[in-house]
Amino acid sequence: TYYRKGDVEKAASNFEQLVALQPQEPVLRENLAGIYMELGRVAPAITQYEQLLKLRPDNGRACERLAFIYAACPEDALRNGARAIDLARRGVQLADGKDPLVLRTLAAALAESGQFEAALQTLQRGLPLAIAGSNAALVEELQGELLLYQSRQPLRDPGLTAASGRGAGR
Repeated sequence: TYYRKGDVEKAASNFEQLVALQPQEPVLRENLAGIYMELGRVAPAITQYEQLLKLRPDNGRACERLAFIYAACPEDALRNGARAIDLARRGVQLADGKDPLVLRTLAAALAESGQFEAALQTLQRGLPLAIAGSNAALVEELQGELLLYQSRQPLRDPGLTAASGRGAGR
């Protein structure tokens, strides 16, 4: 495929054509959203994730990814704290509260909405899970975000911008 060969633009074009032919196929929408994020095309990725969740509301990965975009995107026009909280809470529910990445996303959504104490409590639930999972990179991110929320600052992930060209490379 074009994606495996490193031609992400061509892969996006192919997936756009496939989605146009099979708009009810959630896997195609999820793949296209991921490709858009890799290309830094955040707004079209949001559209694909929203459409995917209409088809598969219990897709936990899509809930988490879209919630993170709505919570942590540096572009003001693309953030939506209330929607981020709803999606992240759904993701936490789907993961039985045991996924530190989803808890991180919920914390980011809460912080985006000014609920810093709840964000801190949520991160403190996720940190032991990340440690137990030997995910050193996530542990480091969570520790940094604890400091951020203690200073009453929301998370802004520069990887979620069109300018970065790398999207949600998490």
